[in-house]
Amino acid sequence: MKKTTALILIAVLTLVFAGGLYGLVKEVNNDASYSYTFHRNLEIKGGMPDPEQTSVDFGIDEDGKYNISLSWLPMGKKLSDLKDLQPSDYSFITGCVISSAEDPCVYATTAGWITVDTTIEMKAGTYTVTFYYLTSREAYAEFAKEFFGDASAEYMADWFEWDSFKKDDKLVISYNNSVRKAGSAGIAGVWLLIVMITLAGIVLVAVFWFVTKGTFDKAKYDERQLIEKGKGSTYALYTIIAYMLALFLLDAAELLNRNMMTPMYMGAVMLGVTVGAVYSIWKECYFALNQNKPRYILLMSLVGLFNAGFGIFDIVIAKKMASAGSPIYYRLLRFGICGFELAAAFMVIAIAIFLKHRADQREEEE
Repeated sequence: MKKTTALILIAVLTLVFAGGLYGLVKEVNNDASYSYTFHRNLEIKGGMPDPEQTSVDFGIDEDGKYNISLSWLPMGKKLSDLKDLQPSDYSFITGCVISSAEDPCVYATTAGWITVDTTIEMKAGTYTVTFYYLTSREAYAEFAKEFFGDASAEYMADWFEWDSFKKDDKLVISYNNSVRKAGSAGIAGVWLLIVMITLAGIVLVAVFWFVTKGTFDKAKYDERQLIEKGKGSTYALYTIIAYMLALFLLDAAELLNRNMMTPMYMGAVMLGVTVGAVYSIWKECYFALNQNKPRYILLMSLVGLFNAGFGIFDIVIAKKMASAGSPIYYRLLRFGICGFELAAAFMVIAIAIFLKHRADQREEEE
């Protein structure tokens, strides 16, 4: 790669990076129309809750679609800690209603521990989020009748075995709720992705220029190398075919997690590339005769580390999304696993280059 080309690419990537950073900062500053976290003590005495309900007001500045995120959990607990609980394991069912002066029920839902992530149409004005604590069939049926209609009330009330509910319980409830313009979180994610990719691109272009300068456009391979490179490509293809056949059989046997199909398919490509590369490295046909091997070890290692960093970042964020009950969890987890697959491929190639280089050095010394 010529120095002028590298400088032009770095300049372009820097401009895109600056634009992405500006967009991210602007979106984050304008992201949340309203958000809050607070705690309440809740005690069930003889089957009656105290307090009976909890309310908080918030305001919307303009009409539009808004993402409503509601989290209602016992203090110190995550949603994953409660997934195996049954309604009878605690004292009440929670009803949640968003209302305004014009509409007593903009949105309503019921659950044990509340986690809601939905998008609804809202007009500018003041709204109230109210959590109701329902400890009997009668109270639940009355709530369902008011907010879901007569036809559903009795049917919904029969979902639970009310006699098995605890009559005495004391909890500290943690509420973490937010209201955002629909799509704003996704837009912020796009800006963040642009920032991360361009930052990595700037570093990698600089390193790639250092590694390949003077050799990239003048690479020389002999006839034996070309034959071995062809064999390496064939082995890579066979590896991908075998991997995909195994994946097909596992899918037919319903042994695969459908939420993880993207990294599974990504694994086929990365495994094939790695097999072909390692074969070519060991047969001394991965590099041209005039290329600098130590520099390529540096390049592969840096690319691997960048992808590992992205993978760790995505998985950490995914865990936070999982504890909040957000549906974005699996998408971030897929990105993270794909990052680790890329990192593993580049690191294996870098290690193979290093080992082959050391073997060649020892052979020359002998």
